[in-house]
Amino acid sequence: MLIFFLLPPIMYLQAPARAEYERKKISMSNNTLLSFPANEIEALAMLYVQQQDISGLSPEELLDIYQKAYDKIKTYHRETCQERHHLGWSIE
Repeated sequence: MLIFFLLPPIMYLQAPARAEYERKKISMSNNTLLSFPANEIEALAMLYVQQQDISGLSPEELLDIYQKAYDKIKTYHRETCQERHHLGWSIE
């Protein structure tokens, strides 16, 4: 049950879209913790992995699935943002 306290609420995914998020830092005494997901690309990649059958996968294979999803989403996001910018569309 502890994992539910460590994960951000699903409401985070409903936040308004932004072109890029910076990794948030939470300072606690002398320790600095990084939040996850830090942006919509990380969140969508994790959602994709959660929908896959990962039973029997090694940690390395799981990382590969996440990284491939992250890279595809980031590439798509970058290309569509550039196309929209070129066409003069507003992202907001």
